[in-house]
Amino acid sequence: MGTAVRMGPGYIPFGLSFILVGLGILSCLRAFVVDGPSLEAWNLRPPIAIALSIAFFAFAIERLGLLLAIFGLVVIGSLASTETRRWESVALGASLALMSVAVFVIALRLPMQLWPSGWF
Repeated sequence: MGTAVRMGPGYIPFGLSFILVGLGILSCLRAFVVDGPSLEAWNLRPPIAIALSIAFFAFAIERLGLLLAIFGLVVIGSLASTETRRWESVALGASLALMSVAVFVIALRLPMQLWPSGWF
């Protein structure tokens, strides 16, 4: 980690973590002092859809490949909002999947599986 005179690679992140913890404590304490509007009832659809999309991506990235994993992540994540249209999420999923291939596979030359094995 190092010292203030001779900083190592973990010195700044360690200090920033203490600053973030302090800000979090101040924010929590402020919530007990300042009056604000009462909370509305929670809608469970958004957090469940986001959690399912992340779990799908974690499961699918090695089994289904990069393209289908990102496409599924976006389409399942779009179910969190009732305002999203199906064709918008399909178009966004397809474009993000193609951009991910362009960045990670073509530009950075990372050896990633694009499709499930045996498809192409």
